[in-house]
Amino acid sequence: MVAQDDRQICLFVDTLIDVPVKDDAKLMEYPWFSLQKHGRTEPFHYEKQTKHGTIRIDVKPGPYGMATIFDKDLLIYCQTLLMDRVNRGLPVARTLAINLHDYMRVTGRSTGKDGYQLVKKSLQRLQTTVIETNIKSGDEAQERGFGWLDDYEIKTKQMNGRRVMTHVEITLNRWTYKAITEDRRVITISRDYYNLESGMERRLYELARKHCGNQEFWHISLPKLAERCGTTQDLRSFKRDLSRIIECDNIPDYHIAFAERGTVLTLPEEEDPAATVSGGPKPKRRRSANDRVIVTFMPKTGEKRATNEPKTPLVEILPPEAA
Repeated sequence: MVAQDDRQICLFVDTLIDVPVKDDAKLMEYPWFSLQKHGRTEPFHYEKQTKHGTIRIDVKPGPYGMATIFDKDLLIYCQTLLMDRVNRGLPVARTLAINLHDYMRVTGRSTGKDGYQLVKKSLQRLQTTVIETNIKSGDEAQERGFGWLDDYEIKTKQMNGRRVMTHVEITLNRWTYKAITEDRRVITISRDYYNLESGMERRLYELARKHCGNQEFWHISLPKLAERCGTTQDLRSFKRDLSRIIECDNIPDYHIAFAERGTVLTLPEEEDPAATVSGGPKPKRRRSANDRVIVTFMPKTGEKRATNEPKTPLVEILPPEAA
């Protein structure tokens, strides 16, 4: 891999039609994005004690609202492009140019006028959302606030008497760039992820892919799952929506189920103690039956797995690290 100076524009024109889609393992493990399509306006705080220290994440929305899990498609596209070039030993840089028509085709978006305007709104939210975290990237922890994008510039040209957007030059923040090019902190995900229309379904797939992977199952309590999703719902509403998702069974590669009543399960060590989450509804002091519900994730067997996904565990999945 040849790393370029941050100021150099790296005009990537590679096609991603047949390239395995990559996502940052840390972005899949913790809640960073709004699950709502139009971006929430309340700040979000997540804090969790682990054997590696305290994980802290603060996300503050900008004037256009908080970046959403659908806006994240732009980051996934950039990460996939970067990782492909790293694997092929080609030059990479923090600034890259994306052909908007190709991006919209790959992610299943409309290529009409409205589709381009939605991409512009995604760029605005990604740049103005402020993230503060102590999760390491490269050999250092980020102690200052940063946006998902340092900069973007939309390029247009005259076509049929009107100006249309053709591509966008995006400069990724250093935290994300180092995670891909230095840590190679990525996991292959299914292209069917782009077909999920619910933010909740997308988040559940991320957690299933990150924590279950190719294991037989992964158990998590309902309250912890709600925390990991970063939902603004109360636990009862969260369970209701989760039940509908379980019934539809649209999550790529994974089944989700509630553990049967009376089943004795041993939860992983990371389940205790609980994370501290703020920015959503205040939890009730009194424990309810929902606090004791266990959710199980299981790989779908005998079905087509993620594109180009090997049967053995993928890429390196790093344990949580704190500054």
